Amino acid sequence: MTGLFLEVLNRSISAGWLILAVVGLRFVLRKAPGWSHVLLWGIVALRLICPISVESSLSLVPSAQTIQEEALSGSGITVHTGIGPVDDRVNEYLEERTVRNVPEPAQEGTNVMALLSFVWVCGGSVLVLYSVFSYLALCRRVSTAVVLRDNIFRSERVGSPFVLGMFGPKIYLPTRLSEEELTYVVAHEQAHIRRGDHWWKPLGFLLLAVYWFHPLMWLAYVLLCRDIELACDEWVVREFDREQRANYSQALLACSIGRRSVAACPLSFGEVGVKERVRAVLNYKKPAFRIAAAAIVACGAAAVCFLTNPAGQEEAVSQQLTLERVVELARKGEALTWGDFDGFCYYEAGSGLYIRVYEIDEKFTLRIGGGEVGPKVSPMYIYLEADTGVSDYIDIRREDAVAFISRHQGETVLSEALDTVNWQLDADLDRDGRPEGFQVRETAEGELYVLEVQKQDGTVLWSEEAGIPHIGWSAVLLYKKNGQDYLIRYQPAMYQGFGSYTCTLFALEGGQPSEVETWSVDFDLSVGQKTDEMRAFEEAVNGMLENATVLLSTLEGRLVAEPKTAAEVPQLYPVDFGLE
Repeated sequence: MTGLFLEVLNRSISAGWLILAVVGLRFVLRKAPGWSHVLLWGIVALRLICPISVESSLSLVPSAQTIQEEALSGSGITVHTGIGPVDDRVNEYLEERTVRNVPEPAQEGTNVMALLSFVWVCGGSVLVLYSVFSYLALCRRVSTAVVLRDNIFRSERVGSPFVLGMFGPKIYLPTRLSEEELTYVVAHEQAHIRRGDHWWKPLGFLLLAVYWFHPLMWLAYVLLCRDIELACDEWVVREFDREQRANYSQALLACSIGRRSVAACPLSFGEVGVKERVRAVLNYKKPAFRIAAAAIVACGAAAVCFLTNPAGQEEAVSQQLTLERVVELARKGEALTWGDFDGFCYYEAGSGLYIRVYEIDEKFTLRIGGGEVGPKVSPMYIYLEADTGVSDYIDIRREDAVAFISRHQGETVLSEALDTVNWQLDADLDRDGRPEGFQVRETAEGELYVLEVQKQDGTVLWSEEAGIPHIGWSAVLLYKKNGQDYLIRYQPAMYQGFGSYTCTLFALEGGQPSEVETWSVDFDLSVGQKTDEMRAFEEAVNGMLENATVLLSTLEGRLVAEPKTAAEVPQLYPVDFGLE
């Protein structure tokens, strides 16, 4: 339901610009044929109904999606009107309200949208029920009406003439009308039927019931009802002489009715704007051809400019992140939040854990990740990476971004993808008195890697896979304890809202894995602070990692395929639960 409401909300905002334009065009085209005004409201209806809109460089709609889809997630509500100063002030206000009033900001957007969706449905239901009950009450009132001829009825319980029904419409008249008034009134109501107005007005009210929350929709509906009556009057009197127009005006005055709050009843002869209609009838002149042509051109221009969305909408919302901007952002240090990177082009990687990848140029990439996203939330890491064929990156909050960029500006990329990396370490994992060799091979380009522990004759003693996608994240390290060599498998998995960390110490004595000890902890990010179980895991695992050598790591989607100390791999050491 919230998704539907977001779509309706954005359509109403886009249509609001068109309504303002139509109000202005009505004034400019006040001497144009009345049908042109009704046609303009038809364009508004099309904008509100049509789910598909093409892009055009001529579009005058500032933004097709003012309220962003992030409002449906836990990241709060943001707006994009297409008008920069407005966006800045409104979004700043929304962020301040979120931080000040809501203890769990990650749920603010969802809660607000759910509440607004409920209110929207209730408001629309009230209007629909009002219309249904009004229609049933009117049907009951005219149930005793007497047939005059064809589809024309007379009733003492009717105060003003009107057309009732969409299928097989009937004309109802009060009994007090004189024969002369009857002639003009019947001509008017029959013109309504021929023009299809008994379809237009219910459609307008139905759209009002859907978009009732937008003030301009109420203005549009009132003006639509008025323009329908003016256009119908014009249709009827176009062949009348001055005397007939005067008599028609008298009939209008005789049938005029009091103003209602919302005209949900059928088309009525004396329903709205009687004074304006009388003046228009008495002063009617057939519009010149050039005025009618100008009205057609204006309607066409309104359709082109407001039924289309601005071209390159996505590009207008997002811009390319540059190294200059990265340096500027890095100056904020630990104060950097997800909100600082809104508006820049990125793509998502991994699953469960939020990861955004911002491609800067052929060499540099910025990668941001964390278990919780929000305009005021600090990411778990913000890595600036240099693609030089080896793993090299820094967290711009804690290290010198300018020095890192300068160091790599003159370097060239060594290789597009890892093929095979071999190295020898002083490690005897199978306890046979001879050291083993290590090899990392790429088995699926850019995604899957295998670490092999090989005996001196090339026989594979043991192997382990690790992947760049989130589901395959893992790290294998070499660890010495009491003069013996062991392997560590470390798998810290962070998902949306919770985490599950596991660390296993094992040996390969005799060529078979033999578990020595395992530490594991599951935790909920909403707790906001470390538990005793988390502290115990942190103390035990950090104690091993700080003295271990990384053999292979794909944690956080970053490949490390060469011997490094754990301290050189910040996504691995120290243990990070994503909590303050």
